[in-house]
Amino acid sequence: MIRLSFTPPDDGAVRNGCRVALVITAVVLGVAGASALAQGVAQSQKEPASIADRCMADATASETAAADGEVVEAGDRIKLSVFEILQQQDDKWGADKSRLQAPARGFQLRPELSGEFQVQQDGSIVMPLFGTVRTAGARGPVIQKTLECTYLAVMGRQATVSVVGLAKRPVFVVGPVKKAGSFDFAPGMTVIQALALAGGLERTNGDAPPSTELARETERLQQAVDRAVRNLARATVLANEAGIATPDTAQDLAALAGPQSTAALSDEANGRRLEQLSRRNQEKGLEAAAKAAIAEAQARKMRVDGLKSAVALRRERVAALNKLVSNGSASRPMQIQAQAELSDAEARLSETLSAIAQAEERLERTRQDLAQLRLQSSVALQKDLTTARTEARKDLQETDGVVAVIKSLVRNQTATAGSPDFVIVRRQGNAVTTLQATETTPLKPGDVLQVVTGPQRGHADTTN
Repeated sequence: MIRLSFTPPDDGAVRNGCRVALVITAVVLGVAGASALAQGVAQSQKEPASIADRCMADATASETAAADGEVVEAGDRIKLSVFEILQQQDDKWGADKSRLQAPARGFQLRPELSGEFQVQQDGSIVMPLFGTVRTAGARGPVIQKTLECTYLAVMGRQATVSVVGLAKRPVFVVGPVKKAGSFDFAPGMTVIQALALAGGLERTNGDAPPSTELARETERLQQAVDRAVRNLARATVLANEAGIATPDTAQDLAALAGPQSTAALSDEANGRRLEQLSRRNQEKGLEAAAKAAIAEAQARKMRVDGLKSAVALRRERVAALNKLVSNGSASRPMQIQAQAELSDAEARLSETLSAIAQAEERLERTRQDLAQLRLQSSVALQKDLTTARTEARKDLQETDGVVAVIKSLVRNQTATAGSPDFVIVRRQGNAVTTLQATETTPLKPGDVLQVVTGPQRGHADTTN
């Protein structure tokens, strides 16, 4: 132990000594605080990292099981929406927490991480904060889980991510066609459809059909497809609401719209949600009116027994006073006052019973209105579902008819010179393959359709 002895200093020395002591204390506390803060940060970084590792392990394990959605490929455009999950904290001022039955959850859009992204040739997208994220070869649910785990690892917080496919790589049509170039890919697209989008073959003789007719039929085809997609999406949403399984409708929608089916379903679901909200508000209004009628009837019924007792007592008093008046033991004014009190008590009892009857009548009428509203909603749901299915079938039939017309126009256009040859140039990884094709050969995103006519027919290069 070190013993310290000193002589009493003057006031200036005392003040200087206090300043030195305060500085030393601040330094010691700062070192201790920094150490504690470093330990806290290390612990907070360690825990999310372990959680994120488990999350990525789950994402990797479930990748082979994912079967929903289209496979994302290089050149695709996808839309990402990243929402951070917020947890409502307790009131730090000590407010009454008994009202909080469960921790509330909220969502906050992270615009710096959301938006449209183009999948690069190496199969990845570049996102702020996250850097390069591999997406090609994966389906939407796997990409969603991967991004949620990445957000947890980078930000230390949970998030939910929505992945919507916007467009595939276009197909290209080259050769003697009216409008050579690139065209948006649609699932199920065939060679004849791509040729129709290109305006058909370019001819110089007068036997070729007008290009305006082919363009008009192509526009009709697109309009019929759009209507069919909307009606199929509406039928799917209504069937889910009614609890009816419609796998055929969902398959037709996926085959017709491809990645855009998710956006179509989302639009219809949002519209239907607004209709349900309006109906629910009407139901809540009727339910509130019914509760008010029940409360009023119960409150007035509780007063009936007291009013009946008051009427009985006053009747006994009037009867007793009548006897006393006849004997000359009571005055006439007392008898009149007792009779008036009896009449007042009987009037209040009558008013209460009448109010109870009116409240019960309102309750019954409100219940009938509520039952009728729910019945009308159920009937309207079935009617809308039937209408959507019927319209979707008509649109699909019209689509088939327009496709047949387009095929006929293209065939008539090429009848005088014979059918052209079609060659598909397709990139698979780093290799390029050329394939002979027919009018019904399906195309893939990024394909180049080469139309060969005239003397070069039959001599298309099909080597790899």
